[in-house]
Amino acid sequence: MPLGYSEWQVTATMLNVDVPHSARMYDYYLGGKTNFPADRQAAGQVLRDFPQAPTVARCKSPLGQGRSPRVRGRPRD
Repeated sequence: MPLGYSEWQVTATMLNVDVPHSARMYDYYLGGKTNFPADRQAAGQVLRDFPQAPTVARCKSPLGQGRSPRVRGRPRD
């Protein structure tokens, strides 16, 4: 156990990569590396019904704002 942490704190921060998580699925849509097979599989299921998910994720991302002005309805600067 890390120094200065209680057993509860260490257990509460454990990562379950077998269960998809919306934040890691969002990372997958943005082309990031912080996602796992369960996240990619769940994201693939979403993409079958909502193929625009990566575009929406990029438009909502602070890094993507300004990269897709047409999608947001604003003219390009």
